[in-house]
Order: sequence, then C-alpha cells, then structure tokens
Amino acid sequence: LQKIRSSSIKQPVTSFCTCNTSDMLFNCAQIVASLSAGLTLEPGDTIATGTPSGVALGMEPPAWLKDGDTVELSITGIGTLTNKVRKVA
Repeated sequence: LQKIRSSSIKQPVTSFCTCNTSDMLFNCAQIVASLSAGLTLEPGDTIATGTPSGVALGMEPPAWLKDGDTVELSITGIGTLTNKVRKVA
C-alpha cells in the first residue's frame, strides 16, 4: 500500500479540507484489512473514509454538502476524481 501524501475535498470555490493519511484514526493497511474481511477489493476501487476532523460539523454554521455541489478528491501523483452531489428523493 502506498501512502497518500495529500488529498483535498473542495466545493466550487472553497477548499473545506486538505488532509494527509497520517491524520486518519486508522491507517490504510488497517482499513483495507478490515474491508477485505467482508468483501473483495478490486483494482481501481476507491475507499471513502470521510474527513479526519468532521469538517462540516465543526464549521459555524455547519456547511453540509447539498444538491448541485461538486466534490473533487485529488491525490498527488494519481489524479482527480470529481463527483456531483445529488439529492435522493
């Protein structure tokens, strides 16, 4: 497993979180081992773990993702994954 040096989650103009895997409660090997106990991980799978400090909850007022927001996950040396937030009815 390679250590991810940095990643960030952004809203169109604002960066909410710039994190490092060393900030996580469980390291990458522990997370993969735990998930692998109950499911098969395939090449290219992405594991979304959330943010180390619970970014939205700690803001005043809380800034939860909403319908139409864009979330970008960038990993140095790998690339960027972009997803649009959609409200489920």
